[in-house]
Amino acid sequence: MWFSMDRPPGSTRRTRLSADVFPGYYPEHALTLLFKVKLGAPHRAAMLLWELKELRAPHRAAMLLWELKELRAPHRAIKQVTGRINVENIALRKPTWQSTTHDPSYSGSSRAVDGQRTDLSYHGRQCSVSSNTQTTATWWVNLERKRGIIFIVIYYRTENGNWSSTNGFTTRFLGFQVYISNTTDRLKGHLCFHDTNYTISTIPAVVNITCPVHGQYVIYHNERRPGVTYPDDYSKYAYIELCEVEVYGCPDPTHYGSDCSYKCSTNCLQYCDIVSGKCPSCAPGYKGKWCEQACLKGSFGKNCSETCSSACYDSTCNRTNGRCDNGCYPGWKGDYCNEACSEGYFGEKCVHKCNDTCKGCNNVNGVCEHGCHTGWKGDFCDEECDYNQYGTACNKTCGNCINSETCHHINGFCVNGCDSGYQGNKCDQVCEFGFYGINCRDVCSTFCKVSRDCHHVTGVCKFGCKAGMTGLDCLRGLKNRKKEITKLIIIRKMT
Repeated sequence: MWFSMDRPPGSTRRTRLSADVFPGYYPEHALTLLFKVKLGAPHRAAMLLWELKELRAPHRAAMLLWELKELRAPHRAIKQVTGRINVENIALRKPTWQSTTHDPSYSGSSRAVDGQRTDLSYHGRQCSVSSNTQTTATWWVNLERKRGIIFIVIYYRTENGNWSSTNGFTTRFLGFQVYISNTTDRLKGHLCFHDTNYTISTIPAVVNITCPVHGQYVIYHNERRPGVTYPDDYSKYAYIELCEVEVYGCPDPTHYGSDCSYKCSTNCLQYCDIVSGKCPSCAPGYKGKWCEQACLKGSFGKNCSETCSSACYDSTCNRTNGRCDNGCYPGWKGDYCNEACSEGYFGEKCVHKCNDTCKGCNNVNGVCEHGCHTGWKGDFCDEECDYNQYGTACNKTCGNCINSETCHHINGFCVNGCDSGYQGNKCDQVCEFGFYGINCRDVCSTFCKVSRDCHHVTGVCKFGCKAGMTGLDCLRGLKNRKKEITKLIIIRKMT
């Protein structure tokens, strides 16, 4: 970038703004000169410096502007220089604590976040200062909730003197550490910066630390532990001498980017990476670096690592909680389709009742997998036993039912009675000795060779007749037939 500097009349030489134009000058000197050559506004000077990379970050230019008192607050400079309308000093007037305090009326821990840093001396009452002769010194600010932090600016005590190797406070600043943590325990947090390279000649009075991390506590720590050898430049004791600690970041943890202008994915859990927007973890049902990918069909839960129930209709479930929103395949029930139909029911929504003739049906299709109750057959046990069969698995044969009728399919009873010569409910018993015929009501002849020993169906005497008698029933040849008949009648009455 080029511009015409004010030169004597007639001069048209154009000069490039760089450190070469101002040998030996620091960027803030260049800024002052730029302002003096009437660029019109200090924020334009800051922007030029930033574009020329004399300063590595626009917020440094903003700080210089503030030091020149052209703007009253650094966040306004940031807004003008960079357009970061969403970045704020999120530590301003937040709760603080320090391990020791030199004088609470002068140098309490809250002085470091009161927004005042026009007087960087102890008596200016704008700095937090610890007690003397301490081996460790710790200060923290509580941001009150986890927030996205971009950078931290620390203004150290200078006593308003020239900041150089001869300023007695440089030795106390050396070796400091800055942490971001979710608790007051720094060791459980993230170490943003640990000074191991500065000397009393190189350490700046205003230190900018880039630390894009989420956290609730910003912790400053320094130490001079007994028995530990420190560089010669280091002070003997550890001190807190913080005139202002500014923590710039996104006030809303759901935003990210250098200007907090990007919103984290709504599928991120809690917050996203302050720089890239990547999500450390996703809400159930999503995956990917930015949680931008919904779970594929058949999966759900955290990182889509769980599998939907195979009984979910179309194998699809709610990507978040695994519920089968579209219902279940036949035979299953419950929010997650992980319950088979109750005993005795089957099919879609488990509303179909198994046949009572089943010993237990398949929950999906109602097939009687464990067989049928007595007297039934078929896949669904809805068919009576075939003709002339009955009983369990229809594996028994009916008895001698009258007129060759089939028996009852369950118990084998002959409903209408038995054929000639048989008796009993199932007609599977021959007539008792001495009887024959329908219902075994007829009495065998006493003139059978063996008295009353006849065939149970026909009444024929098995071994022939007694002497003098003829016929199949041995009743022919009776001299006194009337007497025989009377005897038969008496026998029948007795039975």
